[in-house]
Amino acid sequence: MNIKLALAASLFVAIPVAVYAQQIGSPGQAPKPTMADIKKLVQTINSDKAKLGAYCEMGKVMEQMERAGQRRDTNALKTLSAKANGLAQQLGPDYTRIMDGLNDVDPNSVEGKQLDTLFAPILGQCNKG
Repeated sequence: MNIKLALAASLFVAIPVAVYAQQIGSPGQAPKPTMADIKKLVQTINSDKAKLGAYCEMGKVMEQMERAGQRRDTNALKTLSAKANGLAQQLGPDYTRIMDGLNDVDPNSVEGKQLDTLFAPILGQCNKG
C-alpha cells in the first residue's frame, strides 16, 4: 500500500471532522456510514468537477494544517481551518456527515485499509492534476 495514499486518506478522514467539530461544537458521535454511503460519496465527488476540485484542495489544505500544527502556528491553523470549512461546505452535507461518522476509524485497521481503497479513485484524480 502506498504510504502517501494512506496518509492522505487518513487526513481526509480525520482533519475535516476536527475542523467541522470545532466550528459547531461537539455534536456527539455521528452514526457510522455504510460502505454503500461512502461509495456513493466517492462517486459523487469523482463525477462533479467542482466537488473534485474542492476535495483535492482540501488535501492541500490538510497538508498545510499538518505543517502549521507541527510549528504550533495557531494563526495559520485558524486561517486554514476556515478554508477547510469552506471546502467542506462545497463538498456538501453528505461529505461532512460521512467524515464525522468515520472519526474513530483507525487508518491502520482493516476498515481503514478498506477506506483507502474506496477513496483511491478520487485521490488518483487529485494526483493527476
